[in-house]
Amino acid sequence: KSLVCYDLWGQVKWDYSGVGDNSVLRTTPNFDFILISHDNSLNKIGRFGEILNETNFNDEIVDFSINNENKTVVSTGIGLFILESDGTVLDLKSSTQYSNIYSTNDHFIAVSESKMVAYSYGGLELWRKEGKAVKDLNFSKDGTQHLFTSDHKTLVCQDRNGDEVWTYRSKENLQGAYCLDSGRMAGVFSSSVF
Repeated sequence: KSLVCYDLWGQVKWDYSGVGDNSVLRTTPNFDFILISHDNSLNKIGRFGEILNETNFNDEIVDFSINNENKTVVSTGIGLFILESDGTVLDLKSSTQYSNIYSTNDHFIAVSESKMVAYSYGGLELWRKEGKAVKDLNFSKDGTQHLFTSDHKTLVCQDRNGDEVWTYRSKENLQGAYCLDSGRMAGVFSSSVF
């Protein structure tokens, strides 16, 4: 029930106890700090275990994501929020509960059970795709393409506008996928294919 940081010799450097079973942990791309959710609060933790900032929401945090410019997108049970690096919170007035958030430098994708929606960091909806069960979304080519599994047997690549570039259908159930940043190679895995 705690987050523990060790040094290179296995000695405890610091311990943070604000962790629960539903907590989500993310680091910034350059590891400047750690973000960790606990119930309805999002805590920013520094390299030495100190709490740098705490932001509270009106409902439990479901997921969040952070981009290279330290803009954080937070999904709660009642909304979608953008937390700027200066601490300003923008409420997107969304009535959908998004289960996963994926961020690039210039936009993010919010995913629910049956749709995926791309937003700008200003809160503008860029595009929406209904009826897609999305899993394991990865970005490539600096966010200009994204790859995900859908319906357990389909691997889909879309461009930044949500238009399909290509689709691969497998005979096996796919359990996950990963795409290299260059976009030149993607890997999928399942219980019988890897």
